[in-house]
Amino acid sequence: MKRTELDRKERDLRKEHKRLLKESTRENSKKRSKEQSSVNITLKTAYDNLINIFEYDEEEIYNIHKNNEDLVEILLEMQESFEDKDVAATIRKAIKRTRIKNKEQAFKAVYALLE
Repeated sequence: MKRTELDRKERDLRKEHKRLLKESTRENSKKRSKEQSSVNITLKTAYDNLINIFEYDEEEIYNIHKNNEDLVEILLEMQESFEDKDVAATIRKAIKRTRIKNKEQAFKAVYALLE
């Protein structure tokens, strides 16, 4: 065989190898995106759910206790899905949205449910 033919075959082999690598990375990225989308809670939905669950007036939030299954369920989903700093920030934002006076006390009570 001539050198040009050998070079051409090498190029073809490299192209084929490169194409196979790209296909495998695409498949892996699709799998990862499916896994990430299987998490059905986002920070925004968790925030909205917390606001909807809280029963409050100007002074305090009343339904922060372990017997409130809905609240505990949302908090546990958040804890499984997100980092602690994101969970804490979301809880703080939801409490801030209620505009109660004792925000720090309410945060400590809600965060204690996670422990």
